[in-house]
Amino acid sequence: LGLCGGVVVLLHSTNYYLGRDPLNIVFISTPLVSVDAWSAVHVGLFAGVGALFPDAFWPVFLLGVLFELLEAWLCRQAYLGVREVWDERLTNSVWDLFFNALGYRLGERLLLRHVMARRRAPGGAPEAK
Repeated sequence: LGLCGGVVVLLHSTNYYLGRDPLNIVFISTPLVSVDAWSAVHVGLFAGVGALFPDAFWPVFLLGVLFELLEAWLCRQAYLGVREVWDERLTNSVWDLFFNALGYRLGERLLLRHVMARRRAPGGAPEAK
């Protein structure tokens, strides 16, 4: 999970080097819906987490909530200078949590398909009895 956090910080830091956030590409932005390129990052990261930790949905979801709260708190700390990078609407944070859950469940399903395919393959893992 530390690696996931490091990837997010690294991606956000491109704002300082490029003068813009290359993933701040908005697909849908209404008062109730917020989908941007970062949504794909949330799905991808959490798919990996779901594949690695398939039976830990609620602890992982809680970590996602805590990260969103940390992100909101950091944006309010003027001395850190992260407001222009991480400041987002509450709607976006809620959708981030949705995409976290979606990614996690996709990761679980991909892992399940992989395991089942290996069991069916010749020379694969023996069936549990």
